Formats: sequence, structure tokens, C-alpha cells
Amino acid sequence: MPRQTGMSVAFCLACTIASCRGVSHREMVETKLRQQEDQLADLSSRLDRTQSELLVAQREANAFRHQLHDQGQAVLAAEQSAILHRATELRVQSWLTGGIDRDGQPGDEGLSVLVAPMDSTGDVIKLPGEIGIELLDLSQPVGERLIARRQISLVDSESLWHHGFVGTGYLIELNWERIPTQPDVTLNVKLEAPDGRLFQTTHVVKVRPPEQHSAAAREDESVLKPARFESNGGRPKRDRIAKPSEQPVEDASDSKPVLETSDRFTEPTIPTLR
Repeated sequence: MPRQTGMSVAFCLACTIASCRGVSHREMVETKLRQQEDQLADLSSRLDRTQSELLVAQREANAFRHQLHDQGQAVLAAEQSAILHRATELRVQSWLTGGIDRDGQPGDEGLSVLVAPMDSTGDVIKLPGEIGIELLDLSQPVGERLIARRQISLVDSESLWHHGFVGTGYLIELNWERIPTQPDVTLNVKLEAPDGRLFQTTHVVKVRPPEQHSAAAREDESVLKPARFESNGGRPKRDRIAKPSEQPVEDASDSKPVLETSDRFTEPTIPTLR
């Protein structure tokens, strides 16, 4: 009996401790849940307040735009203003940037450039602005490096916007002002936004200079020359081979004595050994 009583007391103590631990763990979980609910309510309140402040700011901006418009000043639309402040960089799209061959002859007559404004996430945005492009041949002296340039106004840039499967951006063509002397040319592009911010980028482009192909063609012609044709029935002129009777005869007085060696003996002249 005393042994059974001791075991019963020990079992009761274990159950009591286990129940206390269970209650303690449940209270801890409930406390964390209440804290998370309080944080969620605070964040929701902040979001509502921020949205209200944003709505007020948009209304004030629209009212300011109307005032500027009434005064005869140029005003950006709300959508353009949102895009304007998203832009972070200017990037040249390599897929649609390269030389232009219009006549089918060796060499390019100009350059095609696809340049796109980008936001912080790498997405293309249609940012309006004035675009300036310069193409340089850095192998030439400083005063002769400019080989092409183009300046596009804010109004004209609207018609140059290209949206396709390969790339999206401003698709611009340039013609040579001075023919490049090497295939690697340097492209400098600048875009000035309506708010005065300046975005610019530099890119190296591969082209095919016409003069380079002409020089290569001249070199090939110098290596492979066609046969000359004259008035002898349209047949190519060939050097006439002299007949045996026309071969020059050497003077015997000028000939040198021939050294008789064993390799020059014929069968009748082989000496007999005795």
C-alpha cells in the first residue's frame, strides 16, 4: 500500500506540472497573437492615412496644373508626370542597334539605334524628352571623330516610339556625315526630360564601313586578275612556245669541259677491267 500511494502522488505531480506547462505555452501564443493584431491594426491605420495624404496631393497637383494651363504654360498630364519620376536610366537595346545597308552594296550607309528609358526595376517606360545622338570614330584625330549626329525635339520624339516583340523604345536612324574608318564606333545618347533631368548612355556599335570593303575588293582584284582578251577571235592571249628548231644553240667555244664520271658512262664506253 505505501508503494502504491507513492506512485499515485508522483503521477499527480507529473500531471500538475504538465498542465501548468500547457497553460503557460497557450498564454504565450495568445500574447504573440494579440501583439501581431495590434501591429496589423497600426499598419492598416498608417496605410489609410498615407492614401488620404496621397489623394490630397494629387488634387493639389491637378489644381496647380489647371492654373498653369490657364496662364498659357505647358503642363504635363498626370500620367506623364508619374512616368517622369519613375525614370532612373537610359539604355541602348542591342537587338535593334546596328548598321543600315539600304543599297545592297558592301558597307553600311548609316546606323539604326533603339534607346529606351528604364525604371529602377528594369522595365521600359515611355519617358518624353529631347533626344540628342552623336556617333564617334575614336580612331581619328579629335577634330574629325564626329561621323554622325541627330537632334530630336520633344514633339518629334513621339512619332519615333517603337513597340515590338524584339525591343521597345525610341527607334532612330542616322546617316553618315563622315564615313567611319573602322568597324567599332562609339554611340553617345542623351535624353533631357521635361523637368530638366538629363539621362545619358554610351555604347560601342559594330558597323561595316564602305571604304573598308572597297579596299578589300581592290586587294582581291590585285590577287586574282582575269586573262587578257585581244582581237584574236576573242581567245585569251597566251605565250607562244618555241619549236625545237627555234631553241637557241649554245656555242661550243663557250661551253665548259664536262667532267667524266661513272654516272655519265654508257654501255659501250664502260671501261673493261683487266
